Amino acid sequence: MSDYASQIANAAFNLVKAGFGSTFTTYRQTPMLQVQPADLPILGVFIMREQRAQDGQANEGEPHFKHTLTLGFSGAVQVNTDEQGQLIQVLEDNMSALDVMLLQNVNFVKMSEGITAMDRIGQYSKIGETTLFEIRVEMQMEYSSRWEPVIPDDLTKVVITTQFPDAAHAEGGTPQLQQVIALEAVPTEDVTPPSIPMGVTATIISPTVIDLVWSPSTDDVGVTGYEVWRDGVQLATVITTAFIDTELTAGTSHQYWVKALDAAGNVSGPSPIASATTPLTAREGAEV
Repeated sequence: MSDYASQIANAAFNLVKAGFGSTFTTYRQTPMLQVQPADLPILGVFIMREQRAQDGQANEGEPHFKHTLTLGFSGAVQVNTDEQGQLIQVLEDNMSALDVMLLQNVNFVKMSEGITAMDRIGQYSKIGETTLFEIRVEMQMEYSSRWEPVIPDDLTKVVITTQFPDAAHAEGGTPQLQQVIALEAVPTEDVTPPSIPMGVTATIISPTVIDLVWSPSTDDVGVTGYEVWRDGVQLATVITTAFIDTELTAGTSHQYWVKALDAAGNVSGPSPIASATTPLTAREGAEV
């Protein structure tokens, strides 16, 4: 499983947990292998499979793949109760709401090259002594990766010898001219930081969740990631131009900025600040 697949799964988990809140008693990032009645209703978000297939010519350039990632969203309620009909209908409604939470979230959709398929399975099952009705939504998406080789550059000196005429064609008595040129490599150090990230936008998703997105930076060698800061504290280092902050308190104000990184360890200056205040109660997302 690739690291980027885990990033997508974590983003999906954080979005649905923030969106549903107390609707589900338990949230897990694993399939439902063991469930107790006290855990219900429960929602699991997990990676079902990740496939890597040939992307273009396999023997052309560095290794490169087209990834097909399938995420599973498994919700379940207890059905050996007098209210099982109502509980199943509520579960149906909640699992349908996944479309709005994920497919209409710009930052989540941008993490892949496209959502290619969705499937829904409803079934009764029994885990231990607990009878469940489970709805599993499978979401399939695609993205690409390229793995550039790490080639050590240990060439430090080149010696070139010129000779005229060469020994095989020199006429008798003709003096030969010979010159030796030594070229020694002078190591250069990358000291140029990436450009400052711009266009940082903070979108309020819920009283405890804010989405961040920004424009990519540029670098003379290449940008390797971004530091995300909130109120003077670094939250994370990410490789995409988006971040979902899920550890917030309702009714609080925050300032965000982003710094770009390159492979040499150079760090850009901070981006312009994006400020946002989480509401006390749930409302529709707003950009600031």
